[in-house]
Amino acid sequence: MIKRRTDPGASGQTLGRVRTLFRDIMLKSRSMARRRLGTFGLTFTEMLVLLSVMRGEGVTAGDVAQDLGVAPATVSRLLDRLEKGGYLRRSLHRVDRRRTIVRLGPRGRSIEKSVEAFWEGMGREMFEGFSGNDLAHLERSLDRVNENVLRVWSQEVEP
Repeated sequence: MIKRRTDPGASGQTLGRVRTLFRDIMLKSRSMARRRLGTFGLTFTEMLVLLSVMRGEGVTAGDVAQDLGVAPATVSRLLDRLEKGGYLRRSLHRVDRRRTIVRLGPRGRSIEKSVEAFWEGMGREMFEGFSGNDLAHLERSLDRVNENVLRVWSQEVEP
């Protein structure tokens, strides 16, 4: 039996409700995004790859894998599909030929602004009615959750 650590002040009922909310938000927002992404001809995961590549020049396939939290082989298959569709281009790094640089292809550049607007719009809809203070508090709380997840995850993947 796994012994779970909890804050003595946090009730099991509250933690259960928070976990349920996280799951519901993730599933519903992903489903909403999936429906809307049909206009771009992209899956949700493919959109996440494009967003990762859009963050700047010199993005490597390894950077994308790390951003998405998936294995390099999984990213390679995603990049293959996106490259075939004209969304991305890959090239070898000039100095380190083991690294692959990923850039937007012609089709990716043509939808870049629309994808960014789509992502921003989803955020505005999800956080409608939140004040600046509400968002700052949520950000701090989610940072703490993320730190906990990263700590536990790193303990599991490192020997």
